[in-house]
Amino acid sequence: MIGRISDVVRKELMISASQRRAFQAFTEHMDLWWPRSHHIGKSEMKEAVLETKQGGRWYEIGVDGTECNWGKVLVWNPPHKIVLAWSLVAGVLVSSLLGLIFYFLNVYYR
Repeated sequence: MIGRISDVVRKELMISASQRRAFQAFTEHMDLWWPRSHHIGKSEMKEAVLETKQGGRWYEIGVDGTECNWGKVLVWNPPHKIVLAWSLVAGVLVSSLLGLIFYFLNVYYR
């Protein structure tokens, strides 16, 4: 089945961190939280890489040194917004957009 432009998934996640820290954790430290089992390369994944700039690459490096492109950075606006083009080739070309918006909420919990 081929997805339509109207096929949208929305997810909200509230975390206890500043807007800047949450953005940095997602972008600059992606390799620390990305599951090693989620890769498309033939070898095991050594590192998940997101180049932190507009036009940057989003890819994995395998333990054998090979690189597999996942996509690229379309919008880079730290610490507010990042949009990634996700174009995986694993037998089939799958193109999606992943847009993340980081908000600061002044909320106090007891």
